[in-house]
Amino acid sequence: MDKKLILDVAEQMRKLADSIEALANEENIKPIESEEKAISLEDVRAVLAKISQHGLAGEVKKLIEKYDGTKLSDVDPKNYQNLLEDAKEIKVE
Repeated sequence: MDKKLILDVAEQMRKLADSIEALANEENIKPIESEEKAISLEDVRAVLAKISQHGLAGEVKKLIEKYDGTKLSDVDPKNYQNLLEDAKEIKVE
């Protein structure tokens, strides 16, 4: 095999390794939240509607009030994840 070709391949592999390392370091800097799918109002509404349909509208109202709302659209979207986690604790039979 041609020595120049081998050296070119080695150089390209070093560049690839550097790129992979840079990517890995960049991934470590990004907040984990940015990688998660954003929870929409519709996602939260669907979960709370199921709970309400099981006769637990009062529990849903308490959850919304816990996050400073009188209706779901008043709740800050940054609280949707916590609201959903609280909703999962409600036993629906």
